[in-house]
Formats: sequence, C-alpha cells, structure tokens
Amino acid sequence: MRILLVSCCLILLLLSQAHIHAKILFVSEDPLTDRSFLYVMDDDGSNVTRLSHQDLSRFPRWSPDGKQIVFYRRTEKNSSKSNIFIMNAEGRYLRQLTFSNNNNHPSFSPDGKSIVFNYDEITPDGNDFVSYICLMDLESGIVKKIANVNANNPTFSPDGRHIVFSGVPNFRENGANVWIMSADGGNLRELLPPLAQGLPHIHQGFPKISPDGKHLLYFHAAVTFTRVGNVI
Repeated sequence: MRILLVSCCLILLLLSQAHIHAKILFVSEDPLTDRSFLYVMDDDGSNVTRLSHQDLSRFPRWSPDGKQIVFYRRTEKNSSKSNIFIMNAEGRYLRQLTFSNNNNHPSFSPDGKSIVFNYDEITPDGNDFVSYICLMDLESGIVKKIANVNANNPTFSPDGRHIVFSGVPNFRENGANVWIMSADGGNLRELLPPLAQGLPHIHQGFPKISPDGKHLLYFHAAVTFTRVGNVI
C-alpha cells in the first residue's frame, strides 16, 4: 500500500500575452483494463483525436518542429517491458526504434536529430535493474550509453548542452531528486538540494527547463510505504 501526496513545484512559468493555438498531446489510460492510448486535442479541449491504435502506449513527446511524436509502448499488459516508437503528428508511419524490451521515457534533442531515453538492464541475479541514459541518432539508429545511473525522464536543455533527469539512487531509502549533466554524460550533479533520508520518501522528477534556460519545472511527491503482510 502506498500513500501518495502530490504537488507540482513551479519555480516560474512564463506566459505569452499573445494567444497561440496549440495542440495538446496526452495519454488516456484505464487502470481497470490496463489499456492506454495516445490522443491529441486543440488547446481549448476540442477536436479530441486518438492517434495510436497500438495499445499500452505512454509518455509521448513532440519533436521540436511538431511533425513527429516519439513514445514508448509496453510489449504486453502488466509488464514493465517496453520499446520506443516514432510516428508523424497524425499518428501514421509508425516505426519501432528499439527492440531490447527495456527502453522508455524518450525525448527529442532540440535539433530533432536524436532522442535521449532510459535503458533498464536486469542485474545478473535477476532481482534488480540498473538504468542507463542513452542517446540514439535517428538517422543511423546508433545508440550510445552516456551515463550509468539509476534515472528516469531524461530531457535536454533548450540549448542542447545539458540533460536533466530524475535520479533514483535507491528509491526506497532516499527517494528521487532532479539531476543535471552535460549532454555527453559528464559533470553529473544534483540540481536541487539533496534530499533528507527517512519517511516520507520524496520524489522530485519529470524536470523541464524553461525556453530561456533560467527556470525549472518539476514534479514533487511525498511517498510512504506501508508493509501490510507477507506473500507466501
């Protein structure tokens, strides 16, 4: 059993005075059937259109020019195995990018030529996994591991020089915090103040840097784990 208290920490959100009509990309998920699909709608909530006819699709991200969408899809229900796919903004020309069943949370680089994502590798004893941050060149398909860290939700800074992500050294003991590193995997450091140990565990993630590179938007949650019995 988990008790999850969620708040969104917004350091600063800059709003333009001119109204810009935009498309909103989102996931609709039914927790009872464990089914999820990708949708797009106008920013006033109208013209809701389902893009993916592939079930179990999650975490969609626009390309910088708005012409493509990258996302990950679980290979089967009630499974953590997943691969990354790309398609155009209308939901056509679907193409699978990864095939190792342990890839998730993709995001485009600012120039749209590559993606950054998580790759989860099972430990030899089969009881845990190590998460890598990887880069894929979309033209060649070449994948490069750039950081050996337990991490989630990597995303580029607007200038492409840095990657921010949610670092999870040991979630059950220390929670998760927002980290930053160079785009080549160097100069790794915590971007927010270190978390205090103990309960509740604090999870700070899904970081996004503002277009001017001066501000940070991130998710903050306090999580308490309660043992309710033994499984025989």
